[in-house]
Amino acid sequence: MFGLIGALFFMIISDLIRVLWGPEYSMFNFLTKSILRNKEYNAVGPQIYLVIGAVFSYLLYAVGWVDIMIVYSGLLIACFSDAIAVLIGRRFGNHKVECIGGETKTIEGFIAGIACSYIIGLLTVGPFYSIIATLIFFLLDYFPLRVADNILNPIVITIVLGLLSYFIGFPIGIYN
Repeated sequence: MFGLIGALFFMIISDLIRVLWGPEYSMFNFLTKSILRNKEYNAVGPQIYLVIGAVFSYLLYAVGWVDIMIVYSGLLIACFSDAIAVLIGRRFGNHKVECIGGETKTIEGFIAGIACSYIIGLLTVGPFYSIIATLIFFLLDYFPLRVADNILNPIVITIVLGLLSYFIGFPIGIYN
């Protein structure tokens, strides 16, 4: 937990430097210049939202409300599925889709993100919960809300899978 909070403060300070004084003063400019969207150049980067989601999700584990594999699943899906969707969509995306809210994405990116999400979920929480996590990932990606999906994905996936595991009681993981 201390490591996550330390990483959060480190990223916030670095991002404030980037926004206030320019990207050339940021330690992470070599990373952020390739991942930031146009609307994020003068705002907080998506990595901040992701770490906040990670801290909140880990807190749910720390108080004993969810299994650690559910937290891992939510975090890994939020990190890798979104990144794969963007990378594949930018590189190979030819079929544009206008999402609710006006954002334009590609079908190829959606397919890559959904496939990655399902595989990560399958390896961490098992087939049933993987389908639910993938559905949550898709819905948050296609129907963007005012809040960034980088903060919502780990939190919503963790909460929903935690509630399902509590009420339905299917075992977590593929080996249970």
